[in-house]
Amino acid sequence: MRIAEALSTARKKLSSVDSPTLSAEILLSYVLSCPRHRLITERDKELSPGDREKFFQLVEKRVTHFPLQYITGKTEFYGTELRVQEGVFIPRPETELLVEELIKMLNKEDTFLDIGTGTGCIPVAVLMNKPATFCFATDINSTALQVARENIRMHRLEERCQLFEADIFPPVDERFDIIVSNPPYIKTSSIVSLQEEVKYEPVLSLDGGETGLDAYRRILSGAPMYLRERGYLLLETDPSVLTGLLELARNSFKILDIKRDIQGLERLVLLERKGSSD
Repeated sequence: MRIAEALSTARKKLSSVDSPTLSAEILLSYVLSCPRHRLITERDKELSPGDREKFFQLVEKRVTHFPLQYITGKTEFYGTELRVQEGVFIPRPETELLVEELIKMLNKEDTFLDIGTGTGCIPVAVLMNKPATFCFATDINSTALQVARENIRMHRLEERCQLFEADIFPPVDERFDIIVSNPPYIKTSSIVSLQEEVKYEPVLSLDGGETGLDAYRRILSGAPMYLRERGYLLLETDPSVLTGLLELARNSFKILDIKRDIQGLERLVLLERKGSSD
């Protein structure tokens, strides 16, 4: 079977998933360990029996809506390749907005804390673009922390990023210039209606409790003890929980701004810790 034939057959099998052509090309380039453009230039090349068998096994796996990123073991975030695996939350393009704002706000030699780091996507993206800054990052998911360590090591950032297996805050006597988080904020009742691909991801990274505010409540109550006076807190959010989040934040924080993502949705809340005179 030629490459062109294999892709055509795979596209038909993958008709029930998003972007079947892209899925087929990514899977075949993964099997052949080649860039996607070579699938076009070498479209008449014959696949070996082993490659053909492996390719269609992965196609059948993808038909079940199993995420492409878990199949290939990698994803791209903020222009950087990262490792990812089953049991770890897959970074979303929407979180790049948080990264962009954090890069703007960090001063030289500032230290920030990333709560719920997952793959370590935020520390990797920010530290690569702000070479004089430092990061602490936490996650309660030991599998995620192992993947984050591998990504930090892969990009040679070990000396500037400390990882902790911790529930929200790290066990350190430290105050940070900025704290950031993309916490779970989906209401428990909405989990069942998520896209099929998302249901393969760890519920711990998705479920924000009955109101979607459980993680925000804990972060907002503890953050003042870990932030320097007038320090900043950046929280990714969703319009469905924004009102509740802002109500929780008003006691200890000034609401500086609410940023919208490329789809025009309210996605990022910028807060400043109130000072003693406020």
